[in-house]
Amino acid sequence: MYKLIIFDADGTLCDRYTGELLPGVFDKLGETQMSKVAIATNQGGVGLRHWMESAGFGEPERYPTEAEVRSKYFAVATQVEAARMVYMDDVLVYFAFAYQSKISGKWAFVPEGCEYRLAWSHSWRKPNPGMLISAMEDVGVAANDTLFVGDSDEDRQAAEAAGCDFMEAEEFFSWE
Repeated sequence: MYKLIIFDADGTLCDRYTGELLPGVFDKLGETQMSKVAIATNQGGVGLRHWMESAGFGEPERYPTEAEVRSKYFAVATQVEAARMVYMDDVLVYFAFAYQSKISGKWAFVPEGCEYRLAWSHSWRKPNPGMLISAMEDVGVAANDTLFVGDSDEDRQAAEAAGCDFMEAEEFFSWE
């Protein structure tokens, strides 16, 4: 049994557009009561929106603000807590707001005043292991006692870089 289970959010726990838990997730989470739970989610749309607004290009309103993302995923955390029948603040939530272009590989600049916030650090954006390492440190759990559940190659790579086990969401939640 793992002492800490970290979940990716979109496509693993919830629908990326509505934030509603995916089928079977609520019931399976009820079985995780003996483990601490965290959520680690890339939300580069926040960084892209900031870049567009600052540089005056594109349609930044198509992307969420930091406040909108926090609200959405804290609501997901509340659903996870309800499934686990635990008290509020049981689920830790980690965000990566930095945006990196998949075409050029260039990083958008970090908003002024956010340079020292971990959520804007490149090291936190999966496949980098920053969010996972921070979750393990915050809970006081070793990598060999940690499972990361995700749905992408970036998730698998982040788990490998953090030194923890990885499981595909399909397998963890017994989806067909």
